[in-house]
Amino acid sequence: MICGICERQWPDDRCKVIRLTDPEKLNVQTMSGKPAPEQFVYCGPCWKLLSNRRQGAEFIAGTMRATLRAQGHPKADQIAKKTLDFLILKSGKPVS
Repeated sequence: MICGICERQWPDDRCKVIRLTDPEKLNVQTMSGKPAPEQFVYCGPCWKLLSNRRQGAEFIAGTMRATLRAQGHPKADQIAKKTLDFLILKSGKPVS
């Protein structure tokens, strides 16, 4: 299987597969403007990173910041900071 994050080939037994529900597919399609996949595949290391409340949120916000900067968005840092705060808040667990 190929990881959707790092795009490397991994043995099937080292991957985590998330099958999307119909509402999730609709949300992905709405956000991306492309047809949604039936599933997302993550390798073990990427799954571990994204499963960590703080590191996962920082990875997502950092990716967003880099994409917005590359597009020349003037408020890339502020948007990424708000995204990070939102993700931490929604995860519901205190950061140790």
